[in-house]
Amino acid sequence: MNAHHTAGPWEAVTKNSDGIPCPPIVFRNLVPIADCNTARPAQECAANARLIAAAPTLLKALKDMLEVSEHRFEDVDEAARAAITLAINGKEK
Repeated sequence: MNAHHTAGPWEAVTKNSDGIPCPPIVFRNLVPIADCNTARPAQECAANARLIAAAPTLLKALKDMLEVSEHRFEDVDEAARAAITLAINGKEK
């Protein structure tokens, strides 16, 4: 399973260099990946940005977990495969 997304790590920026809150944006090497500034409350937008920024790390951890589980936990393996498919293809199998 190969994802065609921008390689991680990603960083969620919710404050400018002076520490002042700014619209949350996810970056990779100072290049914007996702603008999380929506009509939602500011704290929710910042939380969404952090979750999006964690996506590459979460996907890798899930793939690694699935690789070592050796199908000992069928329900977990199935859920992990569905989540990986959703992350890579945008839809579950």
